[in-house]
Amino acid sequence: MLHLTWKGYSALRTGGHVGEDAALSPQTFTRRMGVSAQMLAHELMIGDVKAAFTVAVGDSERFSDLNFDVWPRRYEFVVNRDNRRVPVKPDGHIRFIEKQDDEEFEYHYFFEADTGTETLDRVVEKCVNYRDYYRSGG
Repeated sequence: MLHLTWKGYSALRTGGHVGEDAALSPQTFTRRMGVSAQMLAHELMIGDVKAAFTVAVGDSERFSDLNFDVWPRRYEFVVNRDNRRVPVKPDGHIRFIEKQDDEEFEYHYFFEADTGTETLDRVVEKCVNYRDYYRSGG
């Protein structure tokens, strides 16, 4: 398995290839690189979904301009529930365009991947968070 080292990450940042929203301290980088088998399975599942979307949109005349982003800092949000602010960090964000006749429709979706480790209560909570975000105009 290939992985990014601090030296490689630093070179990417120095070269301007890492946005400000992806800036990590050495401590945070080290923590993020320590990936458990469970997290690895989750990340690989997200990669499989991204690959499937890329192939499907690439083969389609009806859909185009796929953007499948998996950096939570770019699209995290907060919902207000039960007099408290609840931070929500989706696993991914998907944007694409559908062409029908002479019209174009742009779609945005948050993406969640579950390898079977989430409790039903946690899955329901995530759904409620997304519903509240949508109802609030997000």
